[in-house]
This record gives sequence, structure tokens and C-alpha cells, in this order.
Amino acid sequence: VSLQHNMSGRNDKVPEIENVEALRLAWQSQRPFFQHTHGIKDNQDQSFTAINRVPAHTPLRALDSFEDARNASIEQGYADSKFFRLLTPSGTRWKFNWVKCADDAPYVEQGIGFKGADKWGDVPVPMSWEMAGYGQPIYTNFVYPFKCDPPNIPPGINNVGCYQTTLSIPEGWENREIFLYFEGVSAAFHCWIDGKFVGYSQDSFLPAEFDISRLVSSGKTHTLSVRVFRYCDGSYMESQDMWWLSGIQRDVILYSKPAAAHIWDYKVTTNADGGGGAASAELAVQVQINGYDKQQRKLGENVTLTATLLGPHMLAPGATAAIPPSDCATA
Repeated sequence: VSLQHNMSGRNDKVPEIENVEALRLAWQSQRPFFQHTHGIKDNQDQSFTAINRVPAHTPLRALDSFEDARNASIEQGYADSKFFRLLTPSGTRWKFNWVKCADDAPYVEQGIGFKGADKWGDVPVPMSWEMAGYGQPIYTNFVYPFKCDPPNIPPGINNVGCYQTTLSIPEGWENREIFLYFEGVSAAFHCWIDGKFVGYSQDSFLPAEFDISRLVSSGKTHTLSVRVFRYCDGSYMESQDMWWLSGIQRDVILYSKPAAAHIWDYKVTTNADGGGGAASAELAVQVQINGYDKQQRKLGENVTLTATLLGPHMLAPGATAAIPPSDCATA
């Protein structure tokens, strides 16, 4: 039996599978049967850079009220809130397994994750695994650290690190969309929840985000498994005057948004005439709201969108002020 399934603009042809029930479940879950193919070659296929990854958008917080949003201090880093969990606070360690060759990497099993992970050692997360004593840091200027044969990577040097940990979904996250957010993983990775495939991403220094709503339950604890490749086809583009370091290098975040409707992306543009003296300015806000019911062609609930410009010098509608304000320091 063979199966072709289109996902994220990609066709995955799955080889013959004797277990018909497993094939049926794979089709029902709308995922290719990655437990069979292992997905090892995903990182050397230049026709795609992600599977199930959410499109990039403005960085978002998940706050419960206007006051919480107004008081949030982004510059001070992340802090847990009602609908936001930092999975990698200072001192975090995850179970870890490192192999020199991708073909020797452990497999993920349904309902378990990486079997035997409880016997692994552990490493700090986030941290490049070379800094934890696994593999060798490499510095190159303009020379590739491997034979130039795109999109292929020599298997003997493509180290793989496998991570496993648990994540608990807070009570009160029912009827919400739940997202798993990796701020930076080098160079490519697959991830699973309880052995069920979540997605794949490559791009060492951009976030990778996945909607895991259907794989987790509020108030439950789940197993998160991550398999990271040191190199991928994108490494041909990333090669530059740099240190080659690998692994989960930035924070991992869990957050949720109301399923009925929530702000998903926004864009702010300004047009100010600062020619001197009086000035006029225009502020345009473009917002994308998720939660749209395609069958009913409407949002799950009535939504009112309000945009408020906050700052030390706030004007009432129609009011004017000198620029710069009299209490501002001038150069």
C-alpha cells in the first residue's frame, strides 16, 4: 500500500506498510507515517524548509488583560503568566543523547517518545551541545566544514542530538489554541508530543512555532521529544564567517490563545511630517485575527478590536502639542 499526502506544499510518498491499521491512523491524523520512514532525509531536501510550522508573525505575548499588557516589560525577558510558560528558565536540564551519525539516532515510539531516554544523561537547555562537551566546535571563514555537494550532507559528520523532557499543560487552557515555540535551533529538527509527530523546521536563527492543540490536554503532562541535526541543506546558505554550534540554542516557550478569536499578527506603519514646527502624523494598524469559522464564514464570536497608542505624551483625540514637548530633553 502506498500513500501520498500533501502538507505544506510537499508530497510525501510513504513506502509499503504491512500494518494497515497504522496506515489508517496515519491518514486520519493528517500526517505522513514518519514513524516508518524516520524522516532522516528531510534535512537534505531543498524543496521545503518546514512541515507543520506556523507562518512567521510579529512576536506575541499571551496576556489576560489590557493592564497586564500595559505593564509587560519586554526588555526584561520572559515571565510566566496565566497563558504563557517558559519551558527553559535558568537551570533547566533535559535528557540528551548524542550520536556522530544520523543513521544511529534513536527512534521515536508512539505513546513513549524516545525509548530508554530515562537512562540518558542530561544537558542545560538552552545551550549548544558542543559547549556541553558533545562534538567539536568548528570555526570557518568562507570554507564549508563538509564536502560541497548540495543539498547533500556527508552522513558521517552530521551529528544528531536527541532531547526529551515533559511539559505540563496548565489547568484552564481548555478551548484555547496551544502553541509550542522554539526561538532558535541549529540547524534542523523534528519534534514529537507523546511520540506523535508535531513538525519539522530548519533555519538556525529564526523561531519555529507549531500548533499542538490537538495533541495535548489541559491539566495533563506530556512528553516532548526533539531530534536535532547539526547540518542540513540550509547550511550551504548559512555558511559564513562564524562558529558552527548545534542544538537548542534559545528558549522554548508554551503559550495559548482563545480558540474563538485572537490577534495573530499585526503591522504598524507611520507617516510623520517632521519638517519643523507643527507636524502631523498618521498611524495605520493592520491586524490579523485567527478563529475564523470557514463553514460559517464568520468568527466564533463577535469581536471588537481596539488599538491604543501609549507613551509618556498622550494626546486626546483632536488635540495638538508642540514638538518636541516642553518637558522633553533636546540634543
